[in-house]
Amino acid sequence: MHDWMMSVAQRFRGLLIIFLGLGLIALGGWYLNHHAIVWAQTAQTGAVTLLSPVACPAAGCAAGQRLNVRANYLLQTYDPTQAPNVRVCVYTPQAWSVNEVVFSPNGLISNLPYTIGDLAGCEGAPSGYELKNGASVTLPAGQFGDGLDFAFRIGSTATSSGTLRLRVLERGSSGWIQTQELFLFIRVVPKTSIGYVANDATACGQFSPCYINSGDDQVGGIGTGLKDAVDALDAGSQITIQGNYSIKSQTVVIDKPLTLQGLDNAVLTYVGPDCSQPMLQIGGGVVVSNLTLKDGACVFPGRDLIVVNPTEGEVRIEYVNLIEGKDALRVQDGLGQVTLRFSHIQGNSGYAILREAGSSSGRVWAVGNNLYGNRAGVQVECNNHGTVNHNFFGWSPSLALAVSQCEVDPMKVLGAPALRRSNQPGVSATRVTVTESKTYAFDNRIAFQHGSGETDFDLYLVEHGAGSTLNVPFTGGSGEDLTPCSSYWDIFLAEGAAPGGTLSLFFRHDLTPGCVTAVESALYCGSGNPALYPLWWYHPAGNITQGWDTTGQRPAGSAAAGSNGQTTTCLTGEKEIRVDIDNDGRPGLNLDLGYLPFVVGVSANPRTPTPSVTWTFTPSLTPTPSVTPTRTITRTTTPIPTWTSSPTRLLLPTRTRTPTPTRTLFASRTPSRTPFGGVTVSPTPSPALTRTLTSSPLPGYTLTPGGYPLPSSDQTLTPAGYPLSSPKATTSGGAPVQGEYPSGGGLTPSPSGSISASPSVPLEETPSITFTPLSPIASDNSGLLWAAWLGGLILAVGAFWGFWHYRRYLRKREFSTDSAVEKEAVPPEEDPPSFPTA
Repeated sequence: MHDWMMSVAQRFRGLLIIFLGLGLIALGGWYLNHHAIVWAQTAQTGAVTLLSPVACPAAGCAAGQRLNVRANYLLQTYDPTQAPNVRVCVYTPQAWSVNEVVFSPNGLISNLPYTIGDLAGCEGAPSGYELKNGASVTLPAGQFGDGLDFAFRIGSTATSSGTLRLRVLERGSSGWIQTQELFLFIRVVPKTSIGYVANDATACGQFSPCYINSGDDQVGGIGTGLKDAVDALDAGSQITIQGNYSIKSQTVVIDKPLTLQGLDNAVLTYVGPDCSQPMLQIGGGVVVSNLTLKDGACVFPGRDLIVVNPTEGEVRIEYVNLIEGKDALRVQDGLGQVTLRFSHIQGNSGYAILREAGSSSGRVWAVGNNLYGNRAGVQVECNNHGTVNHNFFGWSPSLALAVSQCEVDPMKVLGAPALRRSNQPGVSATRVTVTESKTYAFDNRIAFQHGSGETDFDLYLVEHGAGSTLNVPFTGGSGEDLTPCSSYWDIFLAEGAAPGGTLSLFFRHDLTPGCVTAVESALYCGSGNPALYPLWWYHPAGNITQGWDTTGQRPAGSAAAGSNGQTTTCLTGEKEIRVDIDNDGRPGLNLDLGYLPFVVGVSANPRTPTPSVTWTFTPSLTPTPSVTPTRTITRTTTPIPTWTSSPTRLLLPTRTRTPTPTRTLFASRTPSRTPFGGVTVSPTPSPALTRTLTSSPLPGYTLTPGGYPLPSSDQTLTPAGYPLSSPKATTSGGAPVQGEYPSGGGLTPSPSGSISASPSVPLEETPSITFTPLSPIASDNSGLLWAAWLGGLILAVGAFWGFWHYRRYLRKREFSTDSAVEKEAVPPEEDPPSFPTA
């Protein structure tokens, strides 16, 4: 029994030693797994790898691309008593023209500070290379390896691929010895006059050279592919943004004349918590086009989207959406002019345009934009350094509520939002040059030309769309709205233009099949009477036209003074209506074509032709009609029966209207539209001079407006008519967005090819480079590595101990069994026989 208990105790002693060893191994294993240290640290290799970006685009890294690189290296022979005892030297190909290599300050594994710029012990550069930087450190005993991160830019003049080289030197008792040389091959493509910018190599697709974000976020935007492209490309080059591209917290500075544009519906945005800096800062000569800018996840007040430092040279910003930021466009005091045109600015917590106060001569000039729904109150602040004609500022009855200290003609404002382009930034507007050749724009929806032998001149075309009261300039929602058969257009001469001939305009009228039938019917083009041809125009002064008048009739407003209309022609074969505008009739080429909306449409109240009607007013404002001998004017006119509506219409422009129920988003839309700036409107005549128009449906066809979606808005409007800014205003509504008609007339980049996801080219490294990058840990924890070795040793000793005692127990048991068997086999010894004695 005693022997059995002793054997059990000995066995448990062995098991205890085994469990102790297993526990120490588990402790060391947990630590290694927790800190992601791999056993490959003891391998006899190292590596240099790309850290950010992780791979170059398919064609290669662009000349000028910034790269973040990680070097891991093994250490074998350094003497811990020497200082320093480890040195790293970086060599780059001479053909790359690298400016500098910047090291991180501490080792990745040792966490000890390196002395940066220590080149004393670096060997000379190999042929075709140049030594760019070195770093040294004093490491304690027991350090198996270390690592360093560093960054550099491939030179902008680089034209060929090459290999980065890194040498590791260790200092022993006999001096410095090179113990490793690591390589990283990088494919390089030269720069061109067109560069592309994307988030990563995959987003670049087949476009090249393509600049992508690296790992830094430094002043000026260093660390973004956009800044790399700006610094690398020559003045006059073009940078194209692809997809949704994110910059970083620092402002990207564009300080040379370049064109920055988006491809298709590209967006420049931001993802991050620091929203204290503007997104872009641009200088003289920069063009920004076809791009959406928004500050991403920033909360109120957000980031300024574009800040302009207007050095000499014009800055032009066109076809952009500036949304969801702070100040959309902030112009600093400077000498250059800043032009903003054909853009949509909405949903920002600050100004749409803010020109800072100052004494420099630089000015802001804005035309053809939607500038509304940003901060509460004033949308544009010029500080007496800007002109902002021909923009839409919202539905306020007073221009002073929208614009502060800017030059603006109250007659030259857009009466409705410009139509937003479909799947592209900006609005449907353009500036064209009129020649004697007929030229189409906006997918053949409008055309223009001047007379033979006349001088060319420039003209602006702004499209408002159709299908909703929001598309109708000035009179939207009133009882005199037309059934449109084309878009509503604003057409006006460019600044300084004074043509002396004839401008011919051509408007398509096939918005719907019903439109074609109606326009070509006997009531309109089929009547043979140009005064009935349904091309309409509106004078914002309110007393030249009587609401909407046809271009072929004499203007019916009180101040038209008997002017003639213009020659109007129905071109049924082309589904167009043409008007020839000169300086003799109205609308007049130089007199009126500075602020005029046009539309082809069918009136709910077709008019009987009025060749000549003159009204004479007495001082008591009681008009006395004077008619020609060929006409008899009565106070009540019965038109040709065509429609079911029976509105009452005053002959003079001041009128009362009630918005349609669908227009409830704009609570302050006043019933009467008074032109901005106190423009005088002729008094309303006595109600006795009203004429009641009664109509009945026109048999044979039905008009169905179509072609454009109905706009919607979730903006909340102030009593003055402007949307209230919220902490992050939404932009889902507001200006109508173009529907089935694609946009035209804008600047749209058209690079060859198409974007497609392409696999990144793997970096070609030396086959022997297999070392796995290590995560940084403190050197004073390296002792825990010995826990695994000690646990393994104890486990081996415990196993041997237990095995030895187990074998000893078995041998003793065997011996005891053999003894017992032997005792049973031997009979008991008998007493010897006794013999009698003599």
